[in-house]
Amino acid sequence: MNNKNRLIAMIILILSVGAIFLGDTTVSAEGSDYSVVPFLPENQKSGTRSYYDIELKNDKPFELSFSIENISDEKKSFEVLGFDAVTNNNNIIDYSNSSLKSNVDNSKRLTNYLELPDTFTIEAGETDKVSVNIKSIDNDFEGYILGSIQIVPILNQERSGITNLFTRTIAVRLWGSKKSESLSTRLTDLPENFSVINKEETVISYTLKNETPQIEKDVVIRTVLKKKDGVEDKIVSDNEQKFDFAPSSIVNREDQLDKKLEDGEYVYEVFSTIDSKKLANYSYEFTIKKGDTVSDYSLFGILMVMMIILLVLIFIFIKRRKLSEKIEEK
Repeated sequence: MNNKNRLIAMIILILSVGAIFLGDTTVSAEGSDYSVVPFLPENQKSGTRSYYDIELKNDKPFELSFSIENISDEKKSFEVLGFDAVTNNNNIIDYSNSSLKSNVDNSKRLTNYLELPDTFTIEAGETDKVSVNIKSIDNDFEGYILGSIQIVPILNQERSGITNLFTRTIAVRLWGSKKSESLSTRLTDLPENFSVINKEETVISYTLKNETPQIEKDVVIRTVLKKKDGVEDKIVSDNEQKFDFAPSSIVNREDQLDKKLEDGEYVYEVFSTIDSKKLANYSYEFTIKKGDTVSDYSLFGILMVMMIILLVLIFIFIKRRKLSEKIEEK
């Protein structure tokens, strides 16, 4: 770059910086000037102080309360949101993603039991108490229901510029009354969700479910794609991922290949382990013909088809037998 170009670049940089500081655009941080402290109820589990960790003694409704202090020099309005704990696409447990709510079993969704307060306003320098109502829950279950409540400042829409929103999140864990020394890990699959899209980059999709009502940490999933090739299958891909599995929920996984699969018959295997302990394995078979997936199925799917055929045959047999009996009576 010659001296003339350097000078032009420097002028542009100076003007750009000046526009940020002198122009109409402002950068603000909403929510960094308020504090939230939870009031822990009597049935709070001992040893936990920073979030709600509740033992459900009965099925009666109760309240969870917190104090909120506005330490700014202007009044502020807030709303309270509720979320369910889910495993997100980054393989971590997310306490603020409402779009994945359907991934959690309906009976284990914290949001089904929350009665959230209306929006509220706190004057500058003031402190207020806010309560969230927990509806009646049948506490006769093992493990826990997991989610969070989030305290969010309501932005002033009249302010222009870039706004960074600071929120306060309090985790909520509700323990059932059924006690056990340890819960056995139960990972299953949803075979009907298995699919293969064979384009320039092949995408293999499948779904796993954590039946256990507790977090399963460091779940290792290994997936192996093999092409049937006579006596010995050819390994096309072999991948491994580790993630934390939210309780009573599913995760939709994708295995992306950087190439299109050739025609042939394939087997896709899913192996799961926790702390080097082997769990259930799942196998899916599919065929690529003329570049397209012509079938995708698992052992479960085959058994279901066979069961339906058997039931139809039994039904036909019973109908014919009754018809024969009627003819004989005549």
